Amino acid sequence: MIRGQRERSMKLSGLRAGVVCLLMVGLLTGTAAASEAEGSANRNSDQDAASAASIPTAEVMALVNRINDEVEQARAAEARRRAEIEAANRVIRAMAIEAARGWRDEGDWPRRRADFARDWEGDPPTQEQLKRLLTQRLHDEPALDGYLRWQLLSFEPDVAEWDSAAQLALIRGMPRVIPPPQPNVGAMNQARREALARVDAPAQTRVEIRNSAMGDLSFGVPGGVQVAQERAFIGGFQPVPGTAAVQPEIRSVWSGTSLTVSGSISPDGRFVSLNLRIFRQELTELRQQVIRQGIPGVQFRSQVIQQLPSANGVRLAALMSDLNDRMQAGDPSWRGLVDKVVEEAQRVGADPQLSREARSELLDYARRLSRGRNTIVSDVRFENGQYAAVQTHIQLPRERYQEIVAALRG
Repeated sequence: MIRGQRERSMKLSGLRAGVVCLLMVGLLTGTAAASEAEGSANRNSDQDAASAASIPTAEVMALVNRINDEVEQARAAEARRRAEIEAANRVIRAMAIEAARGWRDEGDWPRRRADFARDWEGDPPTQEQLKRLLTQRLHDEPALDGYLRWQLLSFEPDVAEWDSAAQLALIRGMPRVIPPPQPNVGAMNQARREALARVDAPAQTRVEIRNSAMGDLSFGVPGGVQVAQERAFIGGFQPVPGTAAVQPEIRSVWSGTSLTVSGSISPDGRFVSLNLRIFRQELTELRQQVIRQGIPGVQFRSQVIQQLPSANGVRLAALMSDLNDRMQAGDPSWRGLVDKVVEEAQRVGADPQLSREARSELLDYARRLSRGRNTIVSDVRFENGQYAAVQTHIQLPRERYQEIVAALRG
């Protein structure tokens, strides 16, 4: 921005210097013409001499006026551009504050569809500003970035009319897909071993194991041990009081073991019985919360990609890029996207106007997509004395890949 301001300032300064030079030329020209007219009075009348002297000066003044008009137009255009940027930034600030208040008050996004423009009473962003905003990251947190750009779609950007460079920037700069939290099974087994080592220690009249929530493990009073590993994730957003800023709310996922222990003490001071209840923290609710956070970003991807032109495989390239991102993040919505990729490949492959180069690039992208693999921990079981991960392997099914290839080869 600073560089642009300097360039515009230099341009205006150059125009002013040109005006001064032209004025000097005009004066010199007028003076020379007047002297010449005076020296040749015996050949021309006084009226002819005055006319000869005034013609160059009038031309110069007309040029000066035209340059002055251009300078004023440039200044007015710069003022309009600044006003448009500030109007667009006001929209972004209002959307961010609304989102943070929604998470603070309701624990969720305040809107279920992209309809912010319906309630906005200020100046809407221009098409040029919408292009600028939609092709860049608007917040460091991907969930809020996705929400802001999703709501901008309510101002109806003409994405289909953008040039290819802007459309490519849009595809490459999509809001990041948020991966769901996963338990660390190795940490859970280590935590269990540590907890059992503490519980299995020889008991005294008062066992040293203590848990503030459960009480002392002594004389048959239930006690507890919890050993776990903490992993942070973004659980929501909060407005910063007195400002337009938004800060993330950090929450935790625990990978570990919680043991509830009860028993009776034998006369020699040792436990004769122990009842262990192993509790595995359920991740379902946490995962649903993270999925809720990512919904706006996924919605933005789906809606804006549909606005891209199908010609030359632009929309298909965007769909395959989106599918790859969702698969690598482990987002469960990737399966529903496969059908859309196949349908678009069939539409594009049947287009006789598709160039050989574009067809080759799309086939290459499909091959790379088929090689992408990801593994997520979808559940945890307790078997054979330890925790075991239930893994889900994510990969484009081979038969669907073959459908894409067959469609593109025509």
